[in-house]
Amino acid sequence: MLIQHWPYLGIACFLILLILALRPCRRRIRDGMLASARGDFAAARDAYLWLVHSRSPGARLYRWLKPGQSELNVAVAMASLGEHSDALEWCHRALKRARLPAVIAYCHKVAAIVHAHQGDELGLQEHLAALRDLVARGSQPADFYYADAVSRYHELGRLDQSMHWMGEAITSLRHPASPALYNNILELLVSLGQFDAVLELTAPLLAPLDARTDVMAGPETLAVKDCLRRGFRAESLLFGCEAAYQTGKPDRQAAFAAAAQSVAGELPAHRARALGQEMCVAAARGDREEVARLLEALDQVVGAYPDNRYIAANRSRDLAFAYLLLGEPEAAIAEYQKALQGPLAHVHQSHIHARIAECLDELGRHDEAARHRQHARSLAPLAFWNHAGAAPPIPANYVSECVRRLRESADGVPTVSAMDALPPVASKLACASWMLAVLAMLPVVGAIFALPLGGISGVSLLRRRKLPHDRKVAFAGLTLAVLSLTFAAIIVLNVLNARRAAVDTASDEDLVAQVAAATRAAAEAAESDKDQLDDAISLADEHTTTSEPAEWADFSATVDEDAHLDEAGEPEPAGTGIYTTQLPINLQRIGLFVVLIISIMLHEIAHAVAAYWAGDPTARDLGRFSLHPFRHLDLTGSIIVPGILAFTGSPIIGWAKPVPISPHRFRHERRGNLGVSLAGVSINLLLAMLAANLIALLLIGLRWHCPEFMVEGRLFLFDWRLVGLDDPAPFAAILQLLMFFVFLNAVLAGFNLLPFPPLDGFNALRALLPGPLSRLATRFSGTGMIILILLIAMDWLQGLLIPGVLFTMTLLAFVQGLAGV
Repeated sequence: MLIQHWPYLGIACFLILLILALRPCRRRIRDGMLASARGDFAAARDAYLWLVHSRSPGARLYRWLKPGQSELNVAVAMASLGEHSDALEWCHRALKRARLPAVIAYCHKVAAIVHAHQGDELGLQEHLAALRDLVARGSQPADFYYADAVSRYHELGRLDQSMHWMGEAITSLRHPASPALYNNILELLVSLGQFDAVLELTAPLLAPLDARTDVMAGPETLAVKDCLRRGFRAESLLFGCEAAYQTGKPDRQAAFAAAAQSVAGELPAHRARALGQEMCVAAARGDREEVARLLEALDQVVGAYPDNRYIAANRSRDLAFAYLLLGEPEAAIAEYQKALQGPLAHVHQSHIHARIAECLDELGRHDEAARHRQHARSLAPLAFWNHAGAAPPIPANYVSECVRRLRESADGVPTVSAMDALPPVASKLACASWMLAVLAMLPVVGAIFALPLGGISGVSLLRRRKLPHDRKVAFAGLTLAVLSLTFAAIIVLNVLNARRAAVDTASDEDLVAQVAAATRAAAEAAESDKDQLDDAISLADEHTTTSEPAEWADFSATVDEDAHLDEAGEPEPAGTGIYTTQLPINLQRIGLFVVLIISIMLHEIAHAVAAYWAGDPTARDLGRFSLHPFRHLDLTGSIIVPGILAFTGSPIIGWAKPVPISPHRFRHERRGNLGVSLAGVSINLLLAMLAANLIALLLIGLRWHCPEFMVEGRLFLFDWRLVGLDDPAPFAAILQLLMFFVFLNAVLAGFNLLPFPPLDGFNALRALLPGPLSRLATRFSGTGMIILILLIAMDWLQGLLIPGVLFTMTLLAFVQGLAGV
């Protein structure tokens, strides 16, 4: 057997060796992601530089599959370390190589950050315009652009432009803001002096951070998501700490600082900022010993990450402010001068110059203070520290209206973190309709489920308070219920007519039997008369010697020819045999490809819709609700791997682009994971049974058109001449496409239910397992492709697909029996 399948084993060994060669590359990528999420950008930079310069097969394949991604990762790490010139150079290198929209978008994002810190407004506008074009084409969610526009103009000191984009973002917000946009709005409100609004939005964050787990993610993914979640939360708490200080609430300030330090954990940048805020709280109380202790802890964080210039600059800012609160303006000025040497944005430089002016006023150096104030106003004219305690010029009720809309978009929750889910967009009745729709499309039997489906859909339409997707789902449910009942009625009517025809045929057979008996009696009587006539003729021949007439001889020849034709077998009349009108092989392949693309596309859309219903809008924001097939095709799984397998003659497998989901945003993780995993399979089964019903209707229509209609059950082959169609090709094409829909969707459903990663069956199994077993199964998720390759090599995959094939043949045989052909 091994010798027989040696080509498949060779391909399997090659792919396994390729996977093993990719392991070092995968380890570098994982290390870079974890280091970047934890704030160790120097380690992340080194890992990504290895990917750029390495000549290993894995690194080369990674650079070929994701052009520009390695250069982009290096640029992100360098920008986070404050190396702006090098980061901009790497961004330009990434843009030259990038082909994927997501990579191009992040290149423009990093370049915009660098230009904002450098004060280059023209360069900033250029990259923001490119980002807006990508959002308009649906390559990136709208929040991606709005968050950058708000933050970049704020960093540049153009608070008026930042306010404009904040208003536009909140006006067009149809779902909760992303964590990045939310924090950028908080930072803008702090700079505008709207501290009451900031406290209102950040007060709920003082509650302990709930420890959620994602049963569908691996350990590395969990660590990255947890770091991002904690980082966003700690940043929001730090803004609340600043607002509490400005409003004269030291207890609230201390609570925010302690909560920020607790949430930040080991994230260096956020931990350093939280320690700095606690140091300022201690300085406000005059506790120098506590200030010294916190400064020692802060210096340990800074010393552990010497390459991160942002941490050092923020350390100088916080220490300078602590000296200012302790009444040491000269020490504060010295630390502020050190902070200005760091990679700070214009708005932060403006704040430092305003603080320096405050220190100089205490020292009586008013001329120098005036120059620093003038410089601070030129950097950020609308910032609250440049208006001598007065509120900056903001339109009336502008901020309060924005805060109100921001809270309404979060469904009453005044904060949105990475772990928060969307409010429900579909009711439980809509979910029940989805499940009943699959059962309702079963031929004839589905009528039992069509009645409750129609009732649930009617209730959903009559409800006064409907969620956004309830109306569409209700209309779809009513349509499917009507179709199911119509199909069932037609099929049952056909069965009843067939039984009535069978009864009539039985009575006709009795009449024919009676006629046959009478005919046999008459034939026997005629035979006896013939014998008497033969005797008379023989007597006459004895007395007569005339020859046979010519016409008699002609008649005898004719009878002999007829007998010869009967023996040879004259072609039966049209309609008595099987005659097939099949499509050309090229058209069959085209039809099979079209059906496959439609089935896979609807499968992926079902995953995206189910994730959106469960509370995660990631797939919807990235345009995965689209019917455009190119949004769902994957370069590796849809083109490269099927092409290699087809070229080598192996069984072909492939996959579409995975639907991006964030399970941690589901309102109920286990139910959400289970629903998303089974959504695609349910759509495939629905399509298969809908096509089976249409096949039954087509066969019934042809049977009604011609009662002598015959079908060969194995392949649905029949004599189109019997039906009397001048051009049977369109009907043959329709029947062929419907059979493709039944077969492909049934096999796809069976294949996706296999309990091997990364198939839907494995994900559903993990959602059903208890927590420890689910996490144990997650560790083996990376071996799924190796298992599938080995199954293909050993020719065992076809055996695993037997349930889908059996379901197809059983469904088609059932349909043929219901059609009575």
